[in-house]
Amino acid sequence: MLKYVALILLIWQAHSMLNRIRSQRKIIATVLYNPFLDTIQQCVDSLEKQEKLDEIQVWYRDEKPVLRPSNRVKVYHAREDYGASTNLLGTLAGESHPDTVIVTVHPYSTFEPNMVDRLLERMKNETKSIPCFGCEYYVHDSIKIESVSEGQCLGWPTTTNGVAFKREWFGSEIFDFVGINQACFIHDEMWIAGHLARREIYPSVIPNNAVHGSLEFNYDIGLCLAL
Repeated sequence: MLKYVALILLIWQAHSMLNRIRSQRKIIATVLYNPFLDTIQQCVDSLEKQEKLDEIQVWYRDEKPVLRPSNRVKVYHAREDYGASTNLLGTLAGESHPDTVIVTVHPYSTFEPNMVDRLLERMKNETKSIPCFGCEYYVHDSIKIESVSEGQCLGWPTTTNGVAFKREWFGSEIFDFVGINQACFIHDEMWIAGHLARREIYPSVIPNNAVHGSLEFNYDIGLCLAL
């Protein structure tokens, strides 16, 4: 009888622990505040309209943003400066549940109310792809970047209109910037894409809201992709 009671207790404890683990899974939007842009409140307001978001994280490095109070909005002071990746890496460091979804956005963007819904739907259908609304890739033998408006892309997602990642995709090496090309530090999308490409996870572009055009840089950004 005692063995039976002990077994029931063990099963109940395991079930309770599993429920606690499941309950920790979140859908988080993360953005890095830029004090030179007076757009952060508009950005946050549009994120507040995303019904499936559990939390909106606003990260800052020096100057703390002044935002209207909200239960979903959390403001964090970054302990480490990872350049443009500060908000994503800060969120990654604080989240451990493998199924947590992290949506990165730019502070100067505003979003349609179904932005997160569309990212989650693509992630559901393509479990090993990075849902995004635009992707760019490096053209070898030149310094030009071209864009992709739909489908899979062997490049990096543009975070202007929103990109979704799963926590389980990232290892500790995402925090190691020692000895990397400076371009990877400045252009965080390339650093992140290179990390995930080594795990065979590539951007998947959702049409109709894509980023178009091309850009030119005066250094070899292909060095940080390792594609």
